Amino acid sequence: MAEANIVADDQPPPPEARAFKGFTHRACEYYPCHHGVRRAFNCLFCYCPLIERECPGPYRLFTDMRGTTRKDCSACRLAHDGIHPSWAFIQRWLDAPPFRGQPQSRARIRALSQALRQKPRTL
Repeated sequence: MAEANIVADDQPPPPEARAFKGFTHRACEYYPCHHGVRRAFNCLFCYCPLIERECPGPYRLFTDMRGTTRKDCSACRLAHDGIHPSWAFIQRWLDAPPFRGQPQSRARIRALSQALRQKPRTL
């Protein structure tokens, strides 16, 4: 990947700590795949690891050919908005319970968010 395709976040940590947290691939044929991202676009989570987890991102439910309820996260920007903020967001929500096919509920997301804040973080 050409160096011109890599964008650092606004206030990056020391160089030895940031390389694995994300990148912007401007030459990608789908870039930008999620419109409305205001900070450096993080392409590391092109396929979001939270697809199988409960998360606060805006998603719609659909039923696949096998009758399984799935999430459509195409409107979500949380995993892409800023190299370091998106990294921290994903790390925090990886401990969320598995997605059970339920519509989003503000009360459930708020309770999950509070529970995840109380867990020790390992970055």
